[in-house]
Amino acid sequence: MAQFVGKWKHVRSENFNEILVAQGVPWVLRKVLNLVSPTQDIRIADDETWSVKIIMAVKTKEVSFKIGEEFENTDGPFESKRLFICLLEEGKLVLQRAEKPEEGLVCTREIDGDDMTMILTYKGVVSKRFFTRI
Repeated sequence: MAQFVGKWKHVRSENFNEILVAQGVPWVLRKVLNLVSPTQDIRIADDETWSVKIIMAVKTKEVSFKIGEEFENTDGPFESKRLFICLLEEGKLVLQRAEKPEEGLVCTREIDGDDMTMILTYKGVVSKRFFTRI
């Protein structure tokens, strides 16, 4: 899955505010998050450990995992810790809760050449964030 590896700059979003509303994010925090243009740095180590670093002006978040193995991560903007799993499905990188994925945010990354689309799904609400390789 080498096509995911690299740095990705945020270009635009669709329906992002709506997914934040669905998650119960307060108005002020929604306004800040809508203004943030993150960069993602995705790496795969020799031992098959993936690292996804999301770099923003206000905060940097990094998560490391192995495909198909459960790991602890925070769920949404409220930072509650839960078990997650990352899977490769039809060439897409899918991050979801290990148990009851339908109750949490599902993040699907897909690559088309030098473009990455991150599809966020939460309780029927869908948002897309578009990135380009830098």
